[in-house]
Amino acid sequence: MRFTDLTIAALLLTLAGSVVGAPPVPIFEEDKIAASDEDLRAALKPRPVFVDEPFFQDDCQSAVVLDPIMTSQCPPGMAHVDDCETPWWQSLAPMFDRNQYGDCDPNAWLWPDRGRAWTARTLATRWSRSGIDGGTLFQNPGVAGQGLSASNFDINHDGVDAQLILHDFWPSEVTEYDLELRLVYLLQSQANQAALLAGPNTQLNTFPTITQVGDFNVASTLTSDFYTGEINVRHEKENGWWTTLWGARYVSLNDDLSATFVDPGGGASFNYQAHTSNRMWGPQVGANMAFWRSQRFCLDVTGKVGALWNQSVAITTYDGTNAFSTGESQAHASFMGEIGIMGRYAFAKRWSLVMSAESLMLYRVAEGPAQLSHTNPGTNTGHEFGSSLIYNAGAIGLEYRY
Repeated sequence: MRFTDLTIAALLLTLAGSVVGAPPVPIFEEDKIAASDEDLRAALKPRPVFVDEPFFQDDCQSAVVLDPIMTSQCPPGMAHVDDCETPWWQSLAPMFDRNQYGDCDPNAWLWPDRGRAWTARTLATRWSRSGIDGGTLFQNPGVAGQGLSASNFDINHDGVDAQLILHDFWPSEVTEYDLELRLVYLLQSQANQAALLAGPNTQLNTFPTITQVGDFNVASTLTSDFYTGEINVRHEKENGWWTTLWGARYVSLNDDLSATFVDPGGGASFNYQAHTSNRMWGPQVGANMAFWRSQRFCLDVTGKVGALWNQSVAITTYDGTNAFSTGESQAHASFMGEIGIMGRYAFAKRWSLVMSAESLMLYRVAEGPAQLSHTNPGTNTGHEFGSSLIYNAGAIGLEYRY
């Protein structure tokens, strides 16, 4: 009896132990793993967590808790730009306030280049040329001050200044890289002056001097054309107040100086002509500083310098006494410097009124009036390729952002 009782008790204990030690049920049906396959259980990572199994950091991965989906809250005045509804100037805070709002996307608030893919700008412009080299061109040596001077030519070019900017063409999370294309096309300009050189001799200011016997009515014309194009990469810093640029520039400058000498007594007439051309291209670097920016108005200052390779040509002819015809070409380095200021006022959602002023200096170029005082007809040399010119420009137009 005692042996039977012990046998039954052992069987009951074995049955109870098997129930208590049964494998736990997985939370998810698809996560079931055979209790006997220990190798498979070890290979799976992360391992499923069972209801009645202790949690071990080494065996399983913590559950990923997703943040609740919430609408981004920006401080007052910093509502996100809505291209379809809200004009952008009402959605932007001044740049000097932006940094205190770290939770808002800076790409949405920087004015005026962020938030649009393209900027197109078209300006009507006038460029005035100063610093014309050459001094006195033709004179009566017998009467002081009687003559024609190169500085009296008034060269003014009217034209178009067109710019196209592709924003963020090189994606970056911190800074903005823009691609800028610009073309300044100016109409040909012509200036005239005339004088009666009444004296025994009329002198041409060449080297050496050529003298034409008699007095003459002299009419002189300077014709000039100028245009320039450039392509730049603009690197805008995160706060948008400072932008560097580097790129390439092309400049074309052509001069034609002509003069006609007519004997007032009905005698012979003579002609003088000088033609010069400059084809310049090369790299340039520069920087732009946001001098003032608010919600509707901004004022920027830009400076550029460039080293340009110049293919210059100078040709001069004269058919009077001691007639000559000579020409010379030269390839050399020329230099360019430009500084400008631009103001923009936003009067509509995508439109701004633009006004600008700038100065451009060219160093080591050939210009028409300078040839007369440097050419040596006897040796067919001495053409001048080292003149300096300054252009002062003003422009007004529109900017469209899209």
